[in-house]
Amino acid sequence: RLTGPCGVSVVEVLSSGETRIAPSTVAPVRWESLGAELTEETTWETLVEQMSLTLLDREPDSDDELWIIRWKLRGHGPLIKELQSQRTQRELADLIEVEVAGHHETRRVHQFLREPHWDLLRAAEEDSLTRTYIDIVDEAGAATADAVRGELLNLDWGTGTQRRVLAHLLDETSTEELLADAKSAGLVWLT
Repeated sequence: RLTGPCGVSVVEVLSSGETRIAPSTVAPVRWESLGAELTEETTWETLVEQMSLTLLDREPDSDDELWIIRWKLRGHGPLIKELQSQRTQRELADLIEVEVAGHHETRRVHQFLREPHWDLLRAAEEDSLTRTYIDIVDEAGAATADAVRGELLNLDWGTGTQRRVLAHLLDETSTEELLADAKSAGLVWLT
């Protein structure tokens, strides 16, 4: 857990699309990684309950002003696929906030990383093409993703608006999300 005083700029995007930036020279920010397990049977209600209870078990420090929670969602099933969308992730964060409202006064920001059970797939298929594919993505995926991002941004194609939209999408998609999606897409084709 990383916590302590540091200068930050808190960016808030309202539902109207308006952006507010509030600089703070000394603002204790608590960063915490938490996990949630998803199965085929996991519903929205059970996931929100599981994540809310996990948050309620934690207690921010009295001087924390911002609590950034990085959720690692592990598992499989239709719900983890649904959570690929940023809109769906925002809805999940809103539902969690409704459940924990009034328990902690610290402002929270939720970030989500979806991670299927690659270890189970690897164990089941030790010497398969699927295993080889996952190993390649694990070993070279981050460097390859960065190279592809750079090439896409440097290409001279389309209109300025199209290039700005692409740059925005690349900025909003983390390498971890991209690699998780690459593994998922590969598994669909290889299994």
